[in-house]
Amino acid sequence: MTLVARKGIDECSGHDGCPPRKALEGSPDVFLDGYAVVRVGDLWEPHDGPDHPHHDSVAEEGSDEIYVNGKAVVRVGDCLDCGSVVKTGSMALYAGGKKTPKKKPEEAEDRPNRAERQNKVLLKMKPGKMPRASVEAPMDRARAQKLVPLAKKLGAKYGIPPALLLGLASRESGFGRHLRADGYGKYDPDGYGMFQVDKEFHKPKGGPFSMDHAEQAMKIWSDTYKSVKAAHPNWTREQLLAGSIAGYNFGPGNVRTQPKDAASWAKLDDGSAGDDYSRDVWARARYFSKRLKWD
Repeated sequence: MTLVARKGIDECSGHDGCPPRKALEGSPDVFLDGYAVVRVGDLWEPHDGPDHPHHDSVAEEGSDEIYVNGKAVVRVGDCLDCGSVVKTGSMALYAGGKKTPKKKPEEAEDRPNRAERQNKVLLKMKPGKMPRASVEAPMDRARAQKLVPLAKKLGAKYGIPPALLLGLASRESGFGRHLRADGYGKYDPDGYGMFQVDKEFHKPKGGPFSMDHAEQAMKIWSDTYKSVKAAHPNWTREQLLAGSIAGYNFGPGNVRTQPKDAASWAKLDDGSAGDDYSRDVWARARYFSKRLKWD
């Protein structure tokens, strides 16, 4: 018999340098000590660490004897899909039984609603009217849909919301519309591939639409995100994402203004391509998050 976890108070162990985090979701009906009971499939606070990308996680194991709202309750010692285990629970309820079947890592990585969960952060900031994005995002919709599997895979690996990855590719190259036959940009001969990796600073890898190219671009973005976070540790997750997108364009050292509102976000983008880079990418990403099929 083991203690049952509660939303908002009980923690996981953390892993690979990621600190402990609390459960964000729980039963709407059943409470322990005033806190909702956590069930298999419920979301925990996002994790990240010095050498580990930002990622969300859900409870993956629970008791096969006690169910709430049709879901197994989660106990101390049960696993999250990121590798953490539940560390604390309520003494008001103990649950025994075997563990519910744990999904294989590759199944957890591509669980149907992971992309939607990652994309939710895009709703926390509104970039305002972005004329170019409003025209080009619908134009790129069919191309973006074909790349959803790639976006989900790299989103899970690097911690970037999949729709934001697609917004980046749409802005950089129109998913290839703005590339020459050799894969370099029609308007920027130093930019290579769908994500316009700058050959002046990086040796391009793979073909212009290849996984190697996309992986290289996401590694560049991930390093930028880490630099922005190190410089601005008090920024929120969505502000760090906006800053890292701007930094992907003009370098992390130019990310200075915290995007708290429309005016400060515009100031963050000063000096970026079109003086609107992160807001334009964000607008495209919001469009893709709502209009594409993510399952």
